[in-house]
Amino acid sequence: MAVTPLHVHIALHYHVSPEQWHMLSVPIHRQYADDLVAAGLLQGSRDAGYEKTDGLAVWIDAICSTPFPVKRWVMPAARQALAAVEGETP
Repeated sequence: MAVTPLHVHIALHYHVSPEQWHMLSVPIHRQYADDLVAAGLLQGSRDAGYEKTDGLAVWIDAICSTPFPVKRWVMPAARQALAAVEGETP
């Protein structure tokens, strides 16, 4: 399963709120929440909704510790040389 922005959005909601996700009545939103259950990040709750697991906190911490991307300017003619130095495929 590929992680989508909607997975992250739902996960962030449950990370900060005990309230149920307001869009659970929409089938695709429930499916995405079920994906998080299958991954062990959410679990079912008594009110037919979801609640976070310890795994959710670990995943959110990992997302939050990921740095922003860095822009790198490279001359097209030098790309192969740079790739060879960095061990990348041009």
